[in-house]
Amino acid sequence: MRLRPLAGTSARPLSDRALSDRAPSEGSRRSGAGGRGGAGVLDVPVRWVAVSELADPTPYLEGGELLLTTGMRMAGDLSGYVARLVARGVSGLGFGVGVSHEKVPAALVAAAEEHGLPLFEVPRETPFIAIGKAVSELLAAEQYEEITRAFDAQGRLTRAALRPEGMYAVIDRLAKEVGGWAALLDESGEVRHATRGARTGTVTAELARLRGSHRGSHRGSHRGSHRGSHRGAPPND
Repeated sequence: MRLRPLAGTSARPLSDRALSDRAPSEGSRRSGAGGRGGAGVLDVPVRWVAVSELADPTPYLEGGELLLTTGMRMAGDLSGYVARLVARGVSGLGFGVGVSHEKVPAALVAAAEEHGLPLFEVPRETPFIAIGKAVSELLAAEQYEEITRAFDAQGRLTRAALRPEGMYAVIDRLAKEVGGWAALLDESGEVRHATRGARTGTVTAELARLRGSHRGSHRGSHRGSHRGSHRGAPPND
């Protein structure tokens, strides 16, 4: 899912309703997150929500979290604190006001701006668990949407296979589903069918390379060597 900062890295109110209203759109999913921080940041990827009051929570994080804190132990070098979060890959920091601090510390705002970490102010009336639940629901909705899209695509490919042109129709449909190109090759490596823009030369060259690698590995195994390898991979292009 993608959480949209309300305005760059500046501290602004964030409620569970505002979070829910920022469900990912198809356009934002395709655009990608890009760089983090600064007024140009539109959205950042969020994998989960974590809550911590530790001076250094990074050993307990995996990266991609929206970290929530009330700043109970927040003192000293806040630039170092934020730098560690950024280095760990934290997606954003939500600061709950009204408990230890009446407002987000100016030093924290400055550090977030310096290191490009999205920073949110969480009002006292918004419980952290509500944010966690909202993120969980958005993640579940996105996973369901992905499964639904895959199932729909499978149905379209199946219907294409039933058309008179058979496999060629499947290749054409596959190219549309992936938003790119597709090609059908026979056992000899000859291109039987390709959609517009297909890099058939690259495909045949890669296929020849893989076959050469396979033959070399096969010969090595007959010589009694166990160091040969068989590598299969899709074309890089």
